[in-house]
Amino acid sequence: MSDIADFSSIGSPFFSQYEDIEAWGNPLPHWLQDNKLYFITFRLEDSICKEDQEILIKKKKDFELKNPKPWSPQTYSEYRKIISSKMDALLDKGYGSCILKNQAVRDLFLKSLYFYEDKKYSIMGFVVMPNHVHLLLLGKNQINVIKAIGSVKRFSAYTINQFLNTRGKVWKKGSYDTIVRSEEHRIVCCQYIERNPKYLSKGTYELGGPWIHK
Repeated sequence: MSDIADFSSIGSPFFSQYEDIEAWGNPLPHWLQDNKLYFITFRLEDSICKEDQEILIKKKKDFELKNPKPWSPQTYSEYRKIISSKMDALLDKGYGSCILKNQAVRDLFLKSLYFYEDKKYSIMGFVVMPNHVHLLLLGKNQINVIKAIGSVKRFSAYTINQFLNTRGKVWKKGSYDTIVRSEEHRIVCCQYIERNPKYLSKGTYELGGPWIHK
Protein backbone atom coordinates (compact mmCIF):
# COMPACT_ATOMS: atom_id res chain seq x y z
CA MET A 1 0.00 0.00 0.00
CA SER A 2 1.36 3.38 -0.98
CA ASP A 3 1.41 5.95 1.82
CA ILE A 4 0.88 8.83 -0.59
CA ALA A 5 -1.56 8.64 -3.51
CA ASP A 6 -1.21 10.79 -6.61
CA PHE A 7 -4.52 12.41 -7.52
CA SER A 8 -3.06 15.37 -9.38
CA SER A 9 -4.89 14.48 -12.61
CA ILE A 10 -8.39 14.49 -11.07
CA GLY A 11 -8.25 16.98 -8.21
CA SER A 12 -9.04 16.06 -4.63
CA PRO A 13 -10.91 12.74 -4.27
CA PHE A 14 -11.80 13.50 -0.66
CA PHE A 15 -15.01 14.81 0.89
CA SER A 16 -15.36 18.58 0.56
CA GLN A 17 -17.63 20.74 2.68
CA TYR A 18 -17.47 23.34 -0.09
CA GLU A 19 -18.93 21.11 -2.82
CA ASP A 20 -22.56 20.15 -3.30
CA ILE A 21 -23.70 17.03 -1.43
CA GLU A 22 -26.44 14.87 -2.90
CA ALA A 23 -28.37 12.75 -0.38
CA TRP A 24 -29.59 9.66 -2.23
CA GLY A 25 -31.68 6.70 -1.06
CA ASN A 26 -33.66 5.80 2.05
CA PRO A 27 -34.05 5.31 4.97
CA LEU A 28 -30.54 6.62 5.73
CA PRO A 29 -29.36 8.68 2.74
CA HIS A 30 -26.05 8.02 1.06
CA TRP A 31 -23.90 11.10 0.59
CA LEU A 32 -22.72 11.59 -2.96
CA GLN A 33 -20.10 13.91 -4.42
CA ASP A 34 -18.68 13.63 -7.91
CA ASN A 35 -15.43 11.73 -8.51
CA LYS A 36 -14.73 10.98 -4.86
CA LEU A 37 -13.22 8.06 -2.97
CA TYR A 38 -15.72 5.80 -1.18
CA PHE A 39 -15.33 3.14 1.50
CA ILE A 40 -18.26 0.74 1.13
CA THR A 41 -19.40 -2.32 3.11
CA PHE A 42 -22.20 -4.74 2.29
CA ARG A 43 -23.07 -8.24 3.44
CA LEU A 44 -24.82 -11.50 2.66
CA GLU A 45 -28.52 -11.78 3.49
CA ASP A 46 -27.94 -14.34 6.29
CA SER A 47 -24.74 -12.84 7.73
CA ILE A 48 -26.18 -11.70 11.08
CA CYS A 49 -28.32 -13.86 13.36
CA LYS A 50 -31.69 -12.72 14.69
CA GLU A 51 -30.37 -11.97 18.19
CA ASP A 52 -27.51 -9.82 16.91
CA GLN A 53 -29.85 -8.09 14.47
CA GLU A 54 -32.02 -7.08 17.43
CA ILE A 55 -28.96 -5.68 19.21
CA LEU A 56 -28.12 -3.60 16.15
CA ILE A 57 -31.71 -2.31 15.87
CA LYS A 58 -31.67 -1.30 19.54
CA LYS A 59 -28.36 0.52 19.02
CA LYS A 60 -29.93 2.49 16.17
CA LYS A 61 -33.07 3.34 18.15
CA ASP A 62 -31.03 4.48 21.16
CA PHE A 63 -29.01 6.81 18.98
CA GLU A 64 -32.13 8.24 17.34
CA LEU A 65 -33.77 8.86 20.73
CA LYS A 66 -30.73 10.78 21.94
CA ASN A 67 -30.40 12.65 18.64
CA PRO A 68 -33.81 13.67 17.24
CA LYS A 69 -33.92 14.39 13.52
CA PRO A 70 -33.23 16.38 11.42
CA TRP A 71 -29.55 15.59 11.85
CA SER A 72 -26.57 17.77 11.08
CA PRO A 73 -23.77 16.39 8.87
CA GLN A 74 -21.73 15.85 12.05
CA THR A 75 -24.52 13.77 13.61
CA TYR A 76 -24.85 11.68 10.45
CA SER A 77 -21.10 11.02 10.56
CA GLU A 78 -21.27 9.97 14.20
CA TYR A 79 -24.21 7.68 13.48
CA ARG A 80 -22.39 6.00 10.63
CA LYS A 81 -19.28 5.55 12.75
CA ILE A 82 -21.15 3.95 15.66
CA ILE A 83 -23.40 1.69 13.59
CA SER A 84 -20.77 0.59 11.07
CA SER A 85 -18.30 -0.33 13.85
CA LYS A 86 -20.99 -2.45 15.53
CA MET A 87 -21.90 -3.99 12.19
CA ASP A 88 -18.26 -4.91 11.47
CA ALA A 89 -17.93 -6.61 14.85
CA LEU A 90 -21.04 -8.70 14.19
CA LEU A 91 -19.95 -9.65 10.67
CA ASP A 92 -16.55 -10.80 11.88
CA LYS A 93 -18.28 -13.52 13.91
CA GLY A 94 -18.60 -15.40 10.62
CA TYR A 95 -22.30 -16.21 10.99
CA GLY A 96 -24.45 -17.64 8.20
CA SER A 97 -23.82 -19.70 5.09
CA CYS A 98 -20.59 -17.81 4.32
CA ILE A 99 -20.82 -18.79 0.66
CA LEU A 100 -18.02 -16.35 -0.18
CA LYS A 101 -15.59 -18.89 1.28
CA ASN A 102 -16.10 -20.73 -2.01
CA GLN A 103 -13.47 -19.57 -4.51
CA ALA A 104 -15.84 -20.02 -7.45
CA VAL A 105 -18.48 -17.85 -5.76
CA ARG A 106 -15.90 -15.16 -5.00
CA ASP A 107 -14.81 -15.25 -8.63
CA LEU A 108 -18.39 -14.71 -9.81
CA PHE A 109 -18.72 -11.70 -7.54
CA LEU A 110 -15.37 -10.25 -8.64
CA LYS A 111 -16.30 -10.70 -12.31
CA SER A 112 -19.40 -8.57 -11.65
CA LEU A 113 -17.38 -6.01 -9.68
CA TYR A 114 -14.75 -5.61 -12.41
CA PHE A 115 -17.38 -5.22 -15.13
CA TYR A 116 -17.68 -1.51 -14.29
CA GLU A 117 -13.97 -0.95 -13.70
CA ASP A 118 -12.83 2.21 -15.55
CA LYS A 119 -16.46 2.83 -16.62
CA LYS A 120 -18.17 3.86 -13.40
CA TYR A 121 -15.36 3.58 -10.83
CA SER A 122 -11.77 2.55 -10.23
CA ILE A 123 -11.22 -0.26 -7.74
CA MET A 124 -8.49 0.88 -5.36
CA GLY A 125 -8.83 -1.89 -2.79
CA PHE A 126 -11.13 -4.66 -1.62
CA VAL A 127 -11.49 -7.67 0.62
CA VAL A 128 -14.10 -10.37 0.07
CA MET A 129 -14.74 -12.01 3.44
CA PRO A 130 -16.84 -15.17 3.97
CA ASN A 131 -20.04 -13.18 4.59
CA HIS A 132 -19.32 -9.57 3.64
CA VAL A 133 -17.33 -7.26 1.37
CA HIS A 134 -15.32 -4.06 1.94
CA LEU A 135 -14.52 -1.87 -1.07
CA LEU A 136 -12.46 1.26 -1.68
CA LEU A 137 -13.68 2.81 -4.93
CA LEU A 138 -12.88 6.01 -6.78
CA GLY A 139 -15.95 7.37 -8.56
CA LYS A 140 -15.65 8.34 -12.23
CA ASN A 141 -17.51 10.55 -14.66
CA GLN A 142 -20.03 11.92 -12.14
CA ILE A 143 -21.47 8.40 -11.67
CA ASN A 144 -23.62 7.44 -8.67
CA VAL A 145 -21.19 4.89 -7.20
CA ILE A 146 -23.70 3.44 -4.70
CA LYS A 147 -26.23 2.83 -7.48
CA ALA A 148 -23.50 1.14 -9.55
CA ILE A 149 -22.71 -1.19 -6.64
CA GLY A 150 -26.41 -2.01 -6.45
CA SER A 151 -26.16 -3.23 -10.06
CA VAL A 152 -23.09 -5.31 -9.16
CA LYS A 153 -24.99 -6.93 -6.30
CA ARG A 154 -28.03 -7.73 -8.44
CA PHE A 155 -26.06 -9.32 -11.28
CA SER A 156 -23.71 -11.24 -8.99
CA ALA A 157 -26.71 -12.54 -7.02
CA TYR A 158 -28.19 -13.88 -10.26
CA THR A 159 -24.98 -15.64 -11.32
CA ILE A 160 -24.29 -17.01 -7.82
CA ASN A 161 -27.80 -18.45 -7.55
CA GLN A 162 -27.36 -20.08 -10.95
CA PHE A 163 -24.01 -21.58 -9.93
CA LEU A 164 -25.29 -22.90 -6.58
CA ASN A 165 -28.66 -23.96 -8.04
CA THR A 166 -30.44 -21.89 -5.41
CA ARG A 167 -33.12 -19.21 -5.32
CA GLY A 168 -33.74 -16.18 -3.16
CA LYS A 169 -31.77 -13.26 -1.81
CA VAL A 170 -27.99 -13.42 -1.77
CA TRP A 171 -27.11 -9.92 -0.51
CA LYS A 172 -28.70 -7.89 2.27
CA LYS A 173 -30.37 -4.80 0.83
CA GLY A 174 -28.35 -1.59 1.07
CA SER A 175 -24.79 -0.77 2.03
CA TYR A 176 -22.81 1.19 4.60
CA ASP A 177 -20.63 3.76 2.93
CA THR A 178 -18.70 6.94 3.53
CA ILE A 179 -16.79 9.42 1.41
CA VAL A 180 -13.14 9.29 2.44
CA ARG A 181 -12.25 12.53 4.20
CA SER A 182 -8.47 12.83 3.77
CA GLU A 183 -5.21 11.09 2.87
CA GLU A 184 -4.96 9.91 6.48
CA HIS A 185 -8.48 8.48 6.31
CA ARG A 186 -7.61 6.73 3.04
CA ILE A 187 -4.64 5.00 4.69
CA VAL A 188 -6.84 3.93 7.62
CA CYS A 189 -9.35 2.40 5.16
CA CYS A 190 -6.59 0.51 3.35
CA GLN A 191 -5.19 -0.79 6.62
CA TYR A 192 -8.65 -1.89 7.74
CA ILE A 193 -9.13 -3.87 4.52
CA GLU A 194 -5.73 -5.52 4.91
CA ARG A 195 -6.27 -6.44 8.55
CA ASN A 196 -9.87 -7.65 8.30
CA PRO A 197 -8.94 -11.28 7.47
CA LYS A 198 -6.60 -11.70 10.46
CA TYR A 199 -9.00 -14.01 12.34
CA LEU A 200 -9.65 -16.28 9.37
CA SER A 201 -7.82 -19.33 8.12
CA LYS A 202 -5.90 -19.14 4.85
CA GLY A 203 -7.89 -19.33 1.65
CA THR A 204 -11.27 -18.09 2.93
CA TYR A 205 -11.02 -14.50 1.71
CA GLU A 206 -9.73 -12.45 -1.21
CA LEU A 207 -7.63 -9.27 -1.09
CA GLY A 208 -7.00 -7.04 -4.07
CA GLY A 209 -6.48 -3.60 -5.51
CA PRO A 210 -3.41 -1.47 -6.25
CA TRP A 211 -3.35 0.04 -2.75
CA ILE A 212 -3.58 -3.26 -0.89
CA HIS A 213 -0.73 -5.53 0.21
CA LYS A 214 -1.51 -9.20 -0.39
